Amino acid sequence: VLLGFDGFMTIFVSTSRVEFLTRVIDWVTHEKLPCFAAEPVQCFFAPRVTAVGVLKSVTVVNPTIGHQKPFVLKMRGVPANAIKAEWLVPGEKPEALTLEKHGDLTLVTLPELEGWQGGWIRIY
Repeated sequence: VLLGFDGFMTIFVSTSRVEFLTRVIDWVTHEKLPCFAAEPVQCFFAPRVTAVGVLKSVTVVNPTIGHQKPFVLKMRGVPANAIKAEWLVPGEKPEALTLEKHGDLTLVTLPELEGWQGGWIRIY
C-alpha cells in the first residue's frame, strides 16, 4: 500500500487519522505487522523477525528533537513461552519490561525517549 502524506502539513492530521492509517496498513498486510504503537507516536520501529515469523527484538528510535512520553507497543509473533523483555540503551543498564498477552498481541510499555534517542527490546 502506498499512502501519500505531506509531513509539513500537520494541522490536518488528527490522532484518529493516524490510528486509521495504522489500521489500513495492518489490514493490507493481513494483520501481519510485527509491531505498531497503540497510540500515535513519532518513532521509527525496526523489528527483527525470524523466517517463520518469530519476533526476536524491536529497535525503536525517536527521530525528532522532541521528547516522547512512554507508550504502549503492540507486538505480534512473540513466542508463547516468552516471559520477559528488556529495554536496552547503549551505555545504560538494561531495564526490565513487563509483557502483557492479549490474544495474538503482546503489549509492552516503553520508557520515555529523549530527542534522537533510541534503544531496543530484547524478548526472552
